[in-house]
Amino acid sequence: MTVISFNPKGMLVTLADGEPAGALLTMIEKDRQRVRTLNVAQPVQKRDIGAWALGAAIAEAQAAGLTVLITNPTRRFYE
Repeated sequence: MTVISFNPKGMLVTLADGEPAGALLTMIEKDRQRVRTLNVAQPVQKRDIGAWALGAAIAEAQAAGLTVLITNPTRRFYE
């Protein structure tokens, strides 16, 4: 997976086969980073792009010393 950009504003864009494949937007709230939206293009779904993007967001949050809570049951759709 290729990361196009991960910036302080919380936008992560991924490429698959050289084309934009997904986007994840996070927001820092107090001491935690919250996933606001996660989108994966339909032609590349079921290729673990969503799980990879969530993993990248979790790693960024942990590196920043933020709290990581995985409580959203919809997360399973992206794994």
